[in-house]
Amino acid sequence: MQNSFARYLSFTLLFIFLAACTSCASRTAYRINTEGADDAHVTGTYTLVLYGCTYSDDLDTFAILDREGDKYVLDPYAPNFNYKIKTGLSAKDAMEQAEQFINCHSSYNGSQLIKLRSSKGVFIGYTLKPKYLSTTLVIDEVLDSEAEIYSFRKKSAKKTQR
Repeated sequence: MQNSFARYLSFTLLFIFLAACTSCASRTAYRINTEGADDAHVTGTYTLVLYGCTYSDDLDTFAILDREGDKYVLDPYAPNFNYKIKTGLSAKDAMEQAEQFINCHSSYNGSQLIKLRSSKGVFIGYTLKPKYLSTTLVIDEVLDSEAEIYSFRKKSAKKTQR
């Protein structure tokens, strides 16, 4: 009886370990380096990922401009219902829609554009984050580490579905 319980427990733990390793291995994330950017330099075609603004005081709000035609995909670490995706937008349209989207909080006080690069220095896109009134929220920037928000991965040979 004790031997069968130990066998059951060891198989259960092995299954949990393998399931966890499989889910991690299927999504290889790379390091993202960030730097300040000027919207005058935003050119090209982008996939726009709009994250947050699910309620009126949602501070976890930002937009990702994922450059189209490269070999990388930017994905938020979030369930699909927390973000919307729009593809094939010009730089101007993507920036306008991103600015309009992140302006959903009553303490909104402008935006910050950040250039995203791979660890090898390859440009992969931008993120646009809201700045907030520090008199209302004590801090003006809620999301301070992009590495915790999203990752990027290389596109597969098959067409990537989002």
